[in-house]
Parts: sequence; C-alpha cells; structure tokens
Amino acid sequence: FSTLDERAFQTYCIWHAADAAGHWVSPPTSQWFDYIQQTPAARAWLVRAGDGRAVAVVQLDEETNHTGSLMLYVAPGERGRGHGRAILRALLARPVLGHLGPIEAGIDPGNVASLRCALAAGFALASPEPDVEGLLKAVHQFR
Repeated sequence: FSTLDERAFQTYCIWHAADAAGHWVSPPTSQWFDYIQQTPAARAWLVRAGDGRAVAVVQLDEETNHTGSLMLYVAPGERGRGHGRAILRALLARPVLGHLGPIEAGIDPGNVASLRCALAAGFALASPEPDVEGLLKAVHQFR
C-alpha cells in the first residue's frame, strides 16, 4: 500500500477511462483527488502486487462515529485473480485501523464479483435488501 500521489492518481484515471465495467465506481476527478489529499479522515492507497505491478486503488473514509467507509477498485486487467480479496484482508489487518468500529462498503446488487469478494474477505451483508441509495451494505466488524 502506498499513499495515492499524483502519478498514482493518473494511473487510476487511465484505468477507469478504459474500463467497460467502471460504472460501478464513480470516475476519479480532480475534486476527488483534492479531497483525498486535503482531508485527514480520508485515505487512499495505490496497491501493488508482489511483483510491483499496480493492481488497485483503495479509499477509506473515517466517519466521526469511528466507522469506516470503503471503496476498492481493482484495475480492469487484474480482476478475477484474487487481488480484491487479498487487498481487503491485508487492509483489515493493518493496526492503524484497529480503533475503528465497523467498516462498510456499498455494493450495487448487480456487481456480483464485488459482493463475492467482500464476503470472501470477511464482510457480511447488513441486510439482504438494498438501502435507500440502492446499494447492499457489506459490513466488517472488528472483533
């Protein structure tokens, strides 16, 4: 995990622009990048595979009630290889997150791959029904 810098942001923009399935995650914008850079409660990382290849971007927003809100975007050419599950497990094992209560991820019901990934990484559905935004809430509780 390395902090998302300008170069990593450009990589993320390129991935998203070329991604046919990118509609599951809002496109990265300069406003989003500024938010990540200027908001202490928001963190974003570029994640690399063991061989150094950039494979994903992760964002975690810490809410005032000590919960977290998570976004994971795996690069289009890297999907289906277990990166998402491994990244979520590695992120959740980071000591810096130990003070958080639950971490939530909103997943579109049609995004079956992301739902399976979150469940395999230890998240559980808060409800089988979508919330008011039309998303399923996957929640990880620290023990």
